[in-house]
Amino acid sequence: MIAICREVDKYSGAISVYSINADVTDCLLLKLSIRESVNPELRYYVITKERWDADKDAVVRLLKRKNITETALKRFGEIVQI
Repeated sequence: MIAICREVDKYSGAISVYSINADVTDCLLLKLSIRESVNPELRYYVITKERWDADKDAVVRLLKRKNITETALKRFGEIVQI
């Protein structure tokens, strides 16, 4: 599993998407969910490593959208918001 951060710059509105270089554990997921609740500009997602390696550009394109719906995530598959 790979954790991905979607960060929206609160001043310019620019959206950055990047993977987090750490093992995905229960502890990491808890810390990211707390961080996400404190900082509304951050959203975290988890995806399988195989899907990330195969479709990295498509994942980044999906997460760089201004609005991301649950339907879009389900349609894409294998990616969930923390």
